[in-house]
This record gives sequence, C-alpha cells and structure tokens, in this order.
Amino acid sequence: MLSSRVLLSIAGALVSLALGGGSGLAQGPIDGYVKKKGELDLALGLSATGATKFIDGEGEVIPQGFRAQLIGLFGAFGVTDRINVVASVPYVVTDATAGLQDGAVFAKGLFWRKPFRSGDRQIGTLDFIGALGVQVPLSDYEVVANGAIGQRAKVVQPRLLAQWNGTGYFLNALAGYNYRFDALDEVALARIQRTRPGYRPQQPYDNVNILVRAGYPGRRFYVDAWLELQRTLGGGNFTADLEELAQAYDVDYQQAGGTVYYSESDHWGFAASGARVLGGKNTSEFWRLTGTLVYKL
Repeated sequence: MLSSRVLLSIAGALVSLALGGGSGLAQGPIDGYVKKKGELDLALGLSATGATKFIDGEGEVIPQGFRAQLIGLFGAFGVTDRINVVASVPYVVTDATAGLQDGAVFAKGLFWRKPFRSGDRQIGTLDFIGALGVQVPLSDYEVVANGAIGQRAKVVQPRLLAQWNGTGYFLNALAGYNYRFDALDEVALARIQRTRPGYRPQQPYDNVNILVRAGYPGRRFYVDAWLELQRTLGGGNFTADLEELAQAYDVDYQQAGGTVYYSESDHWGFAASGARVLGGKNTSEFWRLTGTLVYKL
C-alpha cells in the first residue's frame, strides 16, 4: 500500500496549481493580462486538496487517500505598463504538520501586441507575454515527511504565453520549461540506503508544461476553463511497499479546472476555483477546491 508520506510528497508536482492557480487572481501566477504601472493586486486563498487514488508508472490505479489544506498569499505589481512582478507564498496545514513550503516569484512582460481589424472595426488583439520565475523552498521541511506537499524543489521557470483577446472572450496557450537545480535529499537518501543499499535514484529531471485556457473577462465577472499537461524528461517509477524519494519520480499528468470571479467594486472581489487530475503516471488523482479573497489597489 502506498504510504501517505510518499503520496503527499508527490503532490509537489501539482503544488503550483493549488497555490498559484487557485490562491492568486483569476488566471493564476502567469496570466494573459499585464497590470499598469503602480497597480497592485493582493489575494489570500484557502485550498482543500486531496486524493483517493494513486496512478503508478505502469498506469495501475492504487486505492490510497489523503487530505491537506493550503493557505496561499499572492501578489502582482505593475512595475511599468508592460512589466509586472508576481509572487506567491504557500503555507501547508495537515494533521501532522504546518509550515511554509515552496514559494515562487516571477517577472513577466508584454513584449508584442498586434491588433486585428475587419474594415473599420477592431475584432481583437494578439498578445505575447514572456515570464521568468524561480521557485525555492521557504523552510527546511522534510520531503518524505507526512504533510510535506512540496518537494523542496529549486526550479527556474521560463514561460511563454500567447493570448487572443476577442470581443467578450479570450483564448490563450502557455508553454513552460521547469529547470530543476535542486539535489536529492541526502539525509533521507542515506536513511533509505541503510535498508536498501542498492537504491541509487537519479537526480531530479526537468519537466515541461503546456496549458490552454478559454474564458470571459468581464469588468465585474470572470469565468474560465483550462487544461494542462506536464511531461517529465526522465526519472524512476514508484515501487509499491518501498520507501523512496518522490523527487526522483518521472511524474506526468493531465489536469483540468476552472475559475469564477465576481466583484461588487473596483477594489474587492472573490474567486472560486477547482481542478482535478484526469490521468498520468506516478501521481495521484488529485482534486482541489479554492476560495480566494482579492484586493485591487
């Protein structure tokens, strides 16, 4: 049976969704909109996340559940009319532990915009946005501990997003590469090797992400739906009944979700969002529900 400590550690592959996509603004850390100079958005989100099944490297579904709560603080600031800084800070709460885990900061910029017209009428614009971020652990939590949702990962995250802004709708596609420069947890590895001398996992592999999204961006009301795929470029598979480092797993997944946002004023708003993993390997069939309070200055 898959232990809860391993399952919770694997969840680090999806923590950006639970903390960034849900606890931030409507579209998450890297969206298709750029704030003007001096504008500031702050958001506080509470997420419930869990799973009842785990998918191993061969596609076999293993019954195993867990639950966790995540508190996320998100901010976005307009440095100029085309350059923004975005940051997120996660706080994880389980029955076993509570504390800060992997946070992230991004710089993003609108570097190309092309309006399209039909006769005298503008029918939309095509925007290209680039971003560069870094994810680092905010505390020295143990990656195989029960309650550790992150992987204490250190990741450089370049992103490229293209968005079509039509009349009353938008469509976008985001591609990202996650360059991992963290090393395996040597203390945990040494402990495992005392009982498994032949266990020699490889260092964490990079992964790539593709996300597509469609939605309606009203002044007071916003709604979207999205689909994301992750593919890891190597790594090992989960082995049943053995303690291992989830950092070294070859984690692939497909997940879908959506967001609804409503505001009664120019300053305060509320977002509700959710997501679910549809399939993959070396991952759980996670679900996530988030409520977020947003303040715009």
